[in-house]
Amino acid sequence: MRFSFFWFALLVISIAPACNCDPDVQSGTPCNAVADCPAPTGTCREWRCVEGLCIDFAASAGTLCNAGAGVCNWDAECAACGDEEVQDAQETDVDCGGPICKARCDVGKKCSIASDCITNKCKAGICDKPSCTDNVHDPINEADVDCGGACASKCKPGKMCKVDTDCAPAGSSGKGACRFGICCAVPCDEPCRTCVVGTGACALVPDGPDPGGRCANAGDTCNAEGKCSDCVNGIKDNLETDSDCGGGICPPCKAANAGACSTDADCDSCTCSGGTCTAPKCNDGLRNGCETDVDCGGPCGATCGIGMNCNVKGDCLSNDCEEQQCTQP
Repeated sequence: MRFSFFWFALLVISIAPACNCDPDVQSGTPCNAVADCPAPTGTCREWRCVEGLCIDFAASAGTLCNAGAGVCNWDAECAACGDEEVQDAQETDVDCGGPICKARCDVGKKCSIASDCITNKCKAGICDKPSCTDNVHDPINEADVDCGGACASKCKPGKMCKVDTDCAPAGSSGKGACRFGICCAVPCDEPCRTCVVGTGACALVPDGPDPGGRCANAGDTCNAEGKCSDCVNGIKDNLETDSDCGGGICPPCKAANAGACSTDADCDSCTCSGGTCTAPKCNDGLRNGCETDVDCGGPCGATCGIGMNCNVKGDCLSNDCEEQQCTQP
């Protein structure tokens, strides 16, 4: 007599050893569709509704697992890049390539597309060796396409670079000038100057940080005219919210001087109210200003009790701050 799969499944269930699991999640739960089955019993497991019963199966090889960080292999194990020394689903070769592995494959390894390879070259399914004449950017051996790095050819102005020797001579200097990752047409060493992608021209940097930090004072920026705008010249310029303070570049403005502000970060009190830095009170029942907790810490001093928030031990009555909470010493 032939037994149907239904009766076979029931026979297996009846003779299987008991487990410590909830009976509702054992194989054999009645179903009309997979949606009727409970949650999977573990990683790389899945339920299937077979002839009216929920049956626990290994997930198909290639199924994403561990929040997409790995894939299920043929042994129903969640395999991640670099953990098994074998080629798992979606890898193009052992522990490299594919949409999940961050590691690129070395020359001679299998590939599907150029980005699978460390040389950025996939030829006939194999990562090809680098060349300085293939019109492909090999980021390991070249600074830009077929130039710089290990290539004899120097990169022209406007091309990418890592060091001066990647670049063709800049102007009459006789030496290459790599500034901020771009080969320059001229040395471009003055403050508030940078080289332009594509042309290598030396251009002004208006309203922003000096890319090379070459202004006289630390933290200085470039103003609208492309000149250094420092935080000690006695005037409000560039991004400052008040004279020589605020703006995210100069030191915070002092609440004691009622400095002008745009945000709380512009103020040494961490409180900007109506465009003016103000000193919050330490008895207003609010956590405001630079306080680490309600009316304590920060400008309020060592006044936070056990369990209250802190940044440094000086915020706490106990003089002990662990994991940003005041603790018993």
